[in-house]
Amino acid sequence: MLKLLPQTLDCTELHWLLLSNPNIWNDIPLRTQDPSSPHYGISDIWVRYALDWSVAQVPHTSDWYPIIDHYPLIKTYCFALQRLMRKRYLGGILITKIPAGVECRGHIDTGWHAAHYEKYALQITSAPGQYFWVESTKLETQPNQIYTFDNSKLHGVKNNTDYDRITLIVCMSDFNPISNNEYEEQNEQ
Repeated sequence: MLKLLPQTLDCTELHWLLLSNPNIWNDIPLRTQDPSSPHYGISDIWVRYALDWSVAQVPHTSDWYPIIDHYPLIKTYCFALQRLMRKRYLGGILITKIPAGVECRGHIDTGWHAAHYEKYALQITSAPGQYFWVESTKLETQPNQIYTFDNSKLHGVKNNTDYDRITLIVCMSDFNPISNNEYEEQNEQ
């Protein structure tokens, strides 16, 4: 499943923040440094996830990373996207930059976190010709567009353009993934 949503979010301020601070990329190169990784050659900003990597694949609450203390505007955009999508819980959050001519090779996200959150993406910058794909479906996104996708399916990104493709990826849920009891949560509301 790959779906372009009707909502948009003007991300001009966030784009300028990223352009003005090139040093904030790749503080945590976990996904991008190994040549066998589908994310090799891509740049990341880890915004929110497990602070203790030993619990990353078991039930955990995601925490804000220190980058937020220096660049609170990023958090503002995360909350704006959360409000637009009407989701109660935030999980992991990444900003990815796929350079001109680079691709994120096809992969399937696995583990506890991937199984318990829905993925939403805000396209910060892109150029005609790049696209996100899930299985045989392709989506060429424009800046300010929002889409959602099923990360349990084979997916990736192709950026055959002369420009960077930057995306804010926010994992969200209607239900508390820690409790994993949707019935209880629905009756609490």
